[in-house]
Amino acid sequence: YYQNNNATHFLALESLGYSNFSNTLKNVFNNLPNGGIFYIKDLARLYIEPEKEKANGKYWEKYWCYNSFSVPEIIKTAYSFGFELLEFNDITTKINSQMFGESLKFNKVPFLLPYPKVNFLLAVEFLFIK
Repeated sequence: YYQNNNATHFLALESLGYSNFSNTLKNVFNNLPNGGIFYIKDLARLYIEPEKEKANGKYWEKYWCYNSFSVPEIIKTAYSFGFELLEFNDITTKINSQMFGESLKFNKVPFLLPYPKVNFLLAVEFLFIK
């Protein structure tokens, strides 16, 4: 639990999958004043997942110990605490995923998706207001 009566903005940068997502949203909402902003930049699962995407997602979550959510799940959960969505952006094409993939070659345990050429995550931004 976090308490800060002076915060007007909160940021979550590629971290929500490591947290208890509902508790985080509730905590942020409770600490923001009306009109306060919550910015999220994270990875989201594809909304409709064929089997190959599901297999890659399960492997991803096991390997990284990171639970990802779909865009509708994120928005629905945020609304359940009272947030309103100001803006949503799919920034998948604006990030250098090849650079991320290249960095994985230095891991002690190799990261090898069951279906290496199948995408299963989106890079996304959300801007919520209380």
